[in-house]
Formats: sequence, C-alpha cells, structure tokens
Amino acid sequence: MLGRLFGKKRKKVVVLGLDGVSSSLLKRFAAEGIMPNVMRLLQEGSICSMTASIPEVSSTSWSCFMTGVNPGKHGIYGFMEVDRNSYSWRFPNFNDLKRRTIWEIAGEHGKRSIVVNVPSTYPARPLNGMLVSGFVALDLEKASYPDALYRYLSNAGYRLDVDAGKALRAVDEFTEDVMQTFRKRVEVITHLHDSEEWDLFVAAVTETDRLHHYLWDALDDEAHPQHGFFLDFYRELDSFIGALYRRVGPDIPFLMISDHGFLRKRCT
Repeated sequence: MLGRLFGKKRKKVVVLGLDGVSSSLLKRFAAEGIMPNVMRLLQEGSICSMTASIPEVSSTSWSCFMTGVNPGKHGIYGFMEVDRNSYSWRFPNFNDLKRRTIWEIAGEHGKRSIVVNVPSTYPARPLNGMLVSGFVALDLEKASYPDALYRYLSNAGYRLDVDAGKALRAVDEFTEDVMQTFRKRVEVITHLHDSEEWDLFVAAVTETDRLHHYLWDALDDEAHPQHGFFLDFYRELDSFIGALYRRVGPDIPFLMISDHGFLRKRCT
C-alpha cells in the first residue's frame, strides 16, 4: 500500500477523511450546486462506493484504513469489547491495534507524517511527525504528540470533538458547536499543512458524522428548522475542500475517504 502511494516520483500524499459521508451524498450535493469544489474534483478525478468493514463500526473502519488490513488482523472490532480475563466491558484504544499504521511504516522509510483527528488513534503514540487523536479522545495532552503540538493546540483553543449532549438540550447550541468545532479543526489543519514539513498528511472531519447522527432528518425536510444549516454546513465544508485542494496542488495525490454513510430508516 505504501509503495502505491509513494511512487518513485511522488514525494507527498494527502488524505482527507469525511466521517459518515457517502459518495452518493457528495454526488448529490455536487449536482445541486451546493458543493461546486467537489464537482470539480469529480470532473478531474474519480469517485466510487466503498464497502464498509464488518462489523460496520467507525473504529473498525478507520483501523482498516490506517493499517491496510482487515479486523481479524488489526484486532479492533468496535468501541466496546469484553475483557477475556474479567469478562467486564472495556474500551479498546490505539494501544490495542495489532498492526502498524501507514504513518508508522512511512516513518520507518524516512517519511514524515502529520495526522489530524483520525478516529481510534487515542492515546497518541510517537511517530516521525505530529499526531492529534480523534474520537474517542478524552484528554488533549494525551491526544497530542509531540508536546509542542499540545502547546500549539492549547493556545489555539482546539476542540477534540463536538459536545453531542447539546443536541438533546438545545439544538441551536448544538449547531453552533458543530460549526465552531469544524472551523477550529480547519484552522489547525490549514496551519499544520502550511507550516510543517510532511510527506504524508492525513486529516479527518468528524463534524459531518455528528451532524448526520442528530440532524439527518433536516436533509430532505425543507420545513425542518435546521434544514438551512445542514446545507450551509456542507457549503462551508466544500469551501474547505476546495481551499485544501488548491494548497495541495495538481502534482500531489489528493484522496478523500469515508468510513460509512447514512440512509433514512425504512419501516416495513
């Protein structure tokens, strides 16, 4: 896998993860004019549906991406598992991953990586480069490597995740939190892309997943109070994708991936 990404003439690779975003949704928003930058990418590149991992759980899918192997080899089957010694529930984390990640392999070959917000990378492990963990990260210091990155993130007011509890208490507060967290994420991704040396740059947007989990009904219901916000969020996401793609340039491979999509529940 590493050889296909870093060919003889390729020095850099960029991967952008869009958590919970299906290819069908991107194609729909591109066709409707909501995501013109994505439309340009579709015209210049290609898009395809991917089969989610089994089990279809985010932590499993992202672990498949970062290792290039299936769950039977990397050992992550979900967010919870039974401890074989005590039979109590436990939360498997990054240290339970049984295979090396693509950025660890890259580091062994002298490549420097920047990894931002990829789920199931908590607590942060040393690498040749920088890493800030994604969901489920509990403590910013433990989620950051090296210490210099933690200091930068702290000073920048970086947010590890959206406060999903706000969706149950006050939807307006939740949507504001989604947008603020996303904008801070974009600020950090842009800063690290522009200011750090790297060969492999991997970043994930998880605000899409949070939006879908709590406001999926707003997508097609024009009378929904958050319908406009749903579309506006994707317009801003498209602006970020376009800006990042222009920064990357045409000579560097630019990949967008997702762990799963969303569909309306059908009752029979």
